Amino acid sequence: DPKNGKKLFQLARALGADGQEAEADAMFQEALRADPKEPNANFELVRRAMRKKDYKGAEKQLEKMIADGNDGYAMRMMLADLAEASDDKVKMKKNLEQAYQLDTSQVEPLQALYDLAHKAKDGDAELSALRRIAALDQHDRRVWVRLLGMLVERGLWEEARQIGEGALFVDVSNPEVHRLYARALARTGRQVSAIFELNSAILCKPENDDLKKIYEDLATGYDKLKEPEFAKQAREYSKQLGDSTPKAKGDDEDDDDPHGKGDP
Repeated sequence: DPKNGKKLFQLARALGADGQEAEADAMFQEALRADPKEPNANFELVRRAMRKKDYKGAEKQLEKMIADGNDGYAMRMMLADLAEASDDKVKMKKNLEQAYQLDTSQVEPLQALYDLAHKAKDGDAELSALRRIAALDQHDRRVWVRLLGMLVERGLWEEARQIGEGALFVDVSNPEVHRLYARALARTGRQVSAIFELNSAILCKPENDDLKKIYEDLATGYDKLKEPEFAKQAREYSKQLGDSTPKAKGDDEDDDDPHGKGDP
């Protein structure tokens, strides 16, 4: 099959592996003559350009391959890297999006898109990337906490409630997760569950400033539940934080337990 570009390229690689460099290069050129669009041979031109640090040449060759109908995930990621090196953020974003569309199981282009959006302070793009990353990388605590925080900041309460459930699974000991989830629960009419999450946040031993906010949220929640005594208690605990941090329920069992009987 002397006109088969793919087979000619395979022969060129075999000759090269055998140390027959001159013959390999001649066969490589023959492969390109037989089929100017042969993807493997064209990608070898990209590799050669990269080895020579001819980045413009590599970019031009990759774009030619795409125009020839030989698009691919690896090519788009290479183009994104080249765009980043030349500080072309528009082209970088375009190629990262294309890379993700070509292989939606890969999280790397989404992480790069998030970094790009974060640096540009583009909240919409940042949120879009986080939503997709969370669906793929379900064990990254930072992703879930950041996504939950952004949803709460924007008042997207129902989505925040749904994301909060997942965030608890990956970062159950983080008081901020419980507090953010509690806000979403309260805003979607689940006051009792919100109170539970706020008490859970206390058990996670947050810093004093955060603990003060949690007690303030508890007071507001009890006001809505028409529980004035519990609301009063929560406000008192908040005021005490300037001197000492109230203990969470379970730290001791004596009569000085700040929650006492009927723990909020």
